[in-house]
Amino acid sequence: MPRPPHTIRRDNLPPAIAATLRKALRRIRAILWTRGLLATAAAALGAILALMAVDAAFPIYSTAARWCLSSTGLAATLLVAWRTLVRPLSRPFTPARIAAILEARHPELEERISTVVELLSSPHDAHSDLRSGELFDVLSREAEADASAVSPRNEFSTRSIRPFLAAFAAIAAVFAALFFAAPDLVRRLFVRAIAPYAELDNAFGGALHVRPGDAICLRGEPFTVELDVEPGLIGHAYIRSRAVDADGSFGPEIPERMRDAAGDDRRFAHTVPAVSSSFQYRVSCGHAITRRYTVTAVEPPAVTSLVVRLDHPAYTGRDPTVIPQGAETDIAALPGTLVTFEAMFNREGLSDTLVIPGIDVRNVSRTSGASVWTAPVAAAAETTWLLSLRDDYGFTNAPVPHLFRAVPDQPPTIVLKHPETTRLRLPPDSALDIRFVASDDVGLATPELWYRPVANADAAAATSDVAGAVLLRPVRDFRPADESGVWLGADAIDLSTLALGDARFVQFHVRVADTLPADLGGPHVATSAVVTVELDRAAESLASQTLDALASRAQEALAEIARRLAAARDVSGALAERLRNGGALDRAALEDLDAVRRDAATARTLSERLAAELADTPFKPVGERIADFALGEAETARSRAEEAQLANPAVRIAAIESTHAAASSAASAALGLLQEAGTFAGQLQALGPQRASGNPGLAPATSARTSRFPDDWYRIRGTSKSGATASDANVPDEYRELVRDYFRALSEEGK
Repeated sequence: MPRPPHTIRRDNLPPAIAATLRKALRRIRAILWTRGLLATAAAALGAILALMAVDAAFPIYSTAARWCLSSTGLAATLLVAWRTLVRPLSRPFTPARIAAILEARHPELEERISTVVELLSSPHDAHSDLRSGELFDVLSREAEADASAVSPRNEFSTRSIRPFLAAFAAIAAVFAALFFAAPDLVRRLFVRAIAPYAELDNAFGGALHVRPGDAICLRGEPFTVELDVEPGLIGHAYIRSRAVDADGSFGPEIPERMRDAAGDDRRFAHTVPAVSSSFQYRVSCGHAITRRYTVTAVEPPAVTSLVVRLDHPAYTGRDPTVIPQGAETDIAALPGTLVTFEAMFNREGLSDTLVIPGIDVRNVSRTSGASVWTAPVAAAAETTWLLSLRDDYGFTNAPVPHLFRAVPDQPPTIVLKHPETTRLRLPPDSALDIRFVASDDVGLATPELWYRPVANADAAAATSDVAGAVLLRPVRDFRPADESGVWLGADAIDLSTLALGDARFVQFHVRVADTLPADLGGPHVATSAVVTVELDRAAESLASQTLDALASRAQEALAEIARRLAAARDVSGALAERLRNGGALDRAALEDLDAVRRDAATARTLSERLAAELADTPFKPVGERIADFALGEAETARSRAEEAQLANPAVRIAAIESTHAAASSAASAALGLLQEAGTFAGQLQALGPQRASGNPGLAPATSARTSRFPDDWYRIRGTSKSGATASDANVPDEYRELVRDYFRALSEEGK
């Protein structure tokens, strides 16, 4: 009867028994390991073959289904491993159990080995009386002899391994045959069976040729998938796509039927009009399913913010100019300006380049998603700038070149406003008022008055020659008119204070310089027109000469206005007469009508300009009459001519007749204004020499004492500003006294 096993204590066993038991234990464990591993391997390989067969026989679209199948195969393999490997090896193999196994195969041993093992492997105080007797020694010797006679190799045969080995060999042979027959297919199915997460084509997926597969495209751009199907596959082609969220999760898979490409039932295509986000797709046709391909949507490289700062040269005194949104800016600046570009991009990791041909561009700062460059504006630079971006995928922005050029510091300009004429005859003890307008794009220094005594008339005729001129002084009154860079200057020159000697003439001009430094080629100097004064004690005053110039200008302009309106009157009258007599409104007639319109429009424009020129002069009353005429008779003639051009043919003759009447009225009014201007100029000149002696300089006509003159003049003449003119005989003495007061005021204000 077998005894319960105890913990192995080989140190108490006789050597022969201990050696036999150790050999038996190793033999048993080796057999169990081999048998269990073969069974587990056969089960695993068999499960894989079964999974491969299912995968090949049925199209499996769901990843969850693949996980379930693989999990089932793994569970079957683990069950076999538990039953054939883990559980048998987990049982304890004590000396007593091994001895019992040996004695079960050899009944003739009469349990001598197990008895000795049990007695010697038990605790020291148990059975101590049995281990000390002569009988135990005899029993022990017999047990050792029995153990020496037993061969564990013969007792534990490998016959139990053969069925497992045969099963594994058969399954492995099937797998090997399949592999050599279709290595790519078996390899793909094998990986799909053991790794359900792997993205691989199924058994027939190799018959589907997809283009472009994995791809990277720009967000908002179209994306097309093309498919070629090998012969033998039957059915429609479908594309199955799912969105990839920002956190890496996936949306539901949506199948869509692909369209036939060019009428070929073996070629298909599918186009996404505008890719909005990243997505995955796979293609199926019949039993064939491809792996999933990933389309990564990226934003086109773009400049989200570009600030351009212009640091102007120091001599300008200007604060830096900042252009907040400079992406669409042409840059034009003075040479020496430092241009700074501060750009921010919509993505990190972009390769950025600021391209300005011929300019030393420096990248002073580059961080993730931003860059700063500086570029000096070189003299005579005439080029372009653009900001080019490129990402790691090769996508670029669409840079637009913009101008980058140097704007030279322009020389100043100076225009003499008074006197109105550059040749004067003045007494040597009179005063000459100088007024001018100067401008520059950056800044101006204080202008200077220069003069040159001239001995004879021939030398005085050379008004462009300023050689030999002497600096008189800086201009006394020079101030900005506004913030546009325009300056106003004024000064009065007392001719009696100049060292003129025996000179019969003296020439004056004003010089003005800008602030451009010498190392940049400056300063630029501008010179006004040269005013030549002939010294003559019997000469009229500057005021009288100014009145002559104004009168001449007014009469010439009014004569041209009258001529234009007379031409419009004559042409429109002839055209109306021709049409009344049955003439056709042909091309020549239309051209005549357009000529009438142009003459009337020109007369109106000339009238407005003349009225503006006379506004701040002694001819202000005439200027106001001309302004009323421009808005009245001249405008009526122009508008009637335009209406005649656009009139319906049925009323065209009447419109032309109306134009003729308006042009006739305007021409008569213009002649009346011409006569009135002549009369007014004659009266002023007749009274001019009678004014009080003193400074003959012309004071501004808008001063407090003289601004009432036009209204008083109309009041005394007894007619309104729009009324008819009066003859010289009708001008009362009160008017003549008023004119004398006017010139006296001019004289006093000019001192």
